[in-house]
Amino acid sequence: MPHPTRPTRPTRTTSALAMSAVAACVAACVAADDGWRIGTATWYGGPDGPGPDGMSIYTGSCKLGRNIPSHYVSAINTDGGYDYGLTNLCGQCFEVMCVAGRQRGLSESLLGPWAGCVDSGAKSVTVMITDSCPCHHSNPSNQRWCCTGEGPGSARHLDLSYLAFDAIAIRHRGVVDVKWRKADCKDLGAIKYYS
Repeated sequence: MPHPTRPTRPTRTTSALAMSAVAACVAACVAADDGWRIGTATWYGGPDGPGPDGMSIYTGSCKLGRNIPSHYVSAINTDGGYDYGLTNLCGQCFEVMCVAGRQRGLSESLLGPWAGCVDSGAKSVTVMITDSCPCHHSNPSNQRWCCTGEGPGSARHLDLSYLAFDAIAIRHRGVVDVKWRKADCKDLGAIKYYS
């Protein structure tokens, strides 16, 4: 029996048990998140297609043109040009929720504590991927948000249509933190509330 004033050293067995417990907890925590992943979102487009920057929701790299099913669409970041690495995501749907995070909404956020969400962590919208947000584009914003690696572009980035962005975020804030997950396209345009 160990002396009451001397702590015992962990053995390989107790260390292995502790590591197993940590691994089980991590696996349970990931499973409990319902598939949500973190990312960022910006917006583009307008009611007639193009927005103030000239980028249109009708000229997406998925080549749907004016045949998009609704204005609740999004571009998604790719490491290449307009089409590289995107084809397997065209037509897929994602549920997107605005949250306070790394970019804005918290005292330690990069862009300040000013809220960017309509109802942070409580409201989501379902969008369809119809376009890419290419890393290799002359627009400095694309290079900032759409490239992977270190920095702001390291998480998944969604360039939401003006309508989808307005459903969950404050447009003049420009960029917000989001949680996103795969969704059924039957829910396209659906606004959901969480408590």
